[in-house]
Amino acid sequence: MVETVNAAAGRMILVVHGAEHPLAAGATATFEADATHVCRGAGTGPCDLITTVHLSAAPELRG
Repeated sequence: MVETVNAAAGRMILVVHGAEHPLAAGATATFEADATHVCRGAGTGPCDLITTVHLSAAPELRG
């Protein structure tokens, strides 16, 4: 599984396995979904983010 985080507005910090990754509006990061992670706002204004988890297709649906 892979997770994608997009900072839709504002600024945020994505922490994956203890490493901080600053994201500005419009930036996207991708990482293994089972990795220890947290998202937090950065700066003085609000931060909007979009998170998507990409699942593998079930074996019976694979071609």
